[in-house]
Amino acid sequence: MELPDLNILLDLFHNTQSNKSTIDGYACFTSDSYSGVGAFCFCDNLEEWKKLYPAIVFIDALVDQEYGIYNQDDLKNLYVIYQKHQSSQWNDSDFNIFRNDLKGNHLSYDVNFLGKTTLLFKNDLHDDFLELLHIQFGKNADENKENFLIFLDDFLS
Repeated sequence: MELPDLNILLDLFHNTQSNKSTIDGYACFTSDSYSGVGAFCFCDNLEEWKKLYPAIVFIDALVDQEYGIYNQDDLKNLYVIYQKHQSSQWNDSDFNIFRNDLKGNHLSYDVNFLGKTTLLFKNDLHDDFLELLHIQFGKNADENKENFLIFLDDFLS
């Protein structure tokens, strides 16, 4: 099993956390399950997302810079997810499948949002994370797009 280089993944993860959000880009919000602390990663395009997604798959190992934190079965499950999505087109349904594949496979991180940045503008009261974003923003995101993007750039939980 050939696993991605964790140093490269960590750099990509940190770099995308520094990226500014764009309406035409992609976003991923991850948070620590125990402390609730989290942040966005923003990708300008699909190519950037395709480089980042392994960091989301193996996010628990990024902290310790060690794949050894996983037991063998968990590591195999994550590797299957990683391999499965290498040839993904990353359309809306692919993002949903990826997020569902990750559920229950992370040790201490949650993927609270994943997909096109435009989806963050929807005030979907059936999604706790989106509801929280819109309540904290306090304005209509669609009517205040530029301000909402600035809000997203600085959003931490």
